[in-house]
Order: sequence, then C-alpha cells, then structure tokens
Amino acid sequence: MSDQGRRKPASDSLKGKIELEYAEKREYRPPDDMPPLVGTEKSIWNQYISSKFEWDEKELRTVHKIVKLESQYQDFTKQAENYPRIYEKSNGDLAPHPFHAEVRQVHKALMSEIRNAGLNPKPGDNRRANAPVAGQSNRGKKMKLVG
Repeated sequence: MSDQGRRKPASDSLKGKIELEYAEKREYRPPDDMPPLVGTEKSIWNQYISSKFEWDEKELRTVHKIVKLESQYQDFTKQAENYPRIYEKSNGDLAPHPFHAEVRQVHKALMSEIRNAGLNPKPGDNRRANAPVAGQSNRGKKMKLVG
C-alpha cells in the first residue's frame, strides 16, 4: 500500500505543530485555593499538564489531587525500604508490615484517581474518559457480551 492516500499524524500537520507550540507556551497553575506544590510535585504537575492541550478548573483540581497522591506514594515507597515486608507480632505470628499496607493503599488511590480522570488508559482500551467505571451505575445501558 502506498503512503499517498494516508493522512499525516497530527504532529506532522500544520495544525498539530501550531497546537504543540501553543501548548508549550500555555502555562496552567494549580488552583489558588489548593495547597501549594512543593519540591518534586512541581515536575509531576508539569508532566500531567503536558499530557493534554486544554484543562478546565475541575480537571486542574483533579490533577492537583493526583499530584499530591503521587508525591505521597513516592515518599512512602522510599520510606518502605526501611521496613521489612513481614514482621513478627508479639504473639509470634508473622504478618505483613502495616507500613507496606499503607503504601499499597496510597498506590490504589493514586491509580483509581488516574483512571477516573481518564489520564492513563490501557493500550487498546477504547472506553471514553466519561464511561462508567467500577462502582458507578450501569443501569439501563446495554452490555456487550464478549466471547
């Protein structure tokens, strides 16, 4: 098949180049009434903000929450190296260390927020960002059977 009839990727088109240049000049700041970003949170913020061309106020608040969770997760992951995965309780039983359980909880919360915001779709996942997710009602919607 020849390349003549194919469309150019957005990054090669004039419109794509203009949008890219405009996006690089546009700066989104965290909402004023939210806690300020510190340290590595600023670079995390920039990574998320650069993933999309336009953001509304609600999305910026969600990204702010994601940035704070990711920063907390990174800090917890570093601290977790100081604790054993399994420890011996006072009665002699072995159990997972509570700190590692906390790290898992923060990671779950982070991944849930990212999924709900539609920022990290899985490859081949053609669901829209506003499609129902686990825990939301699918009442009245037809299900597509696979198999």
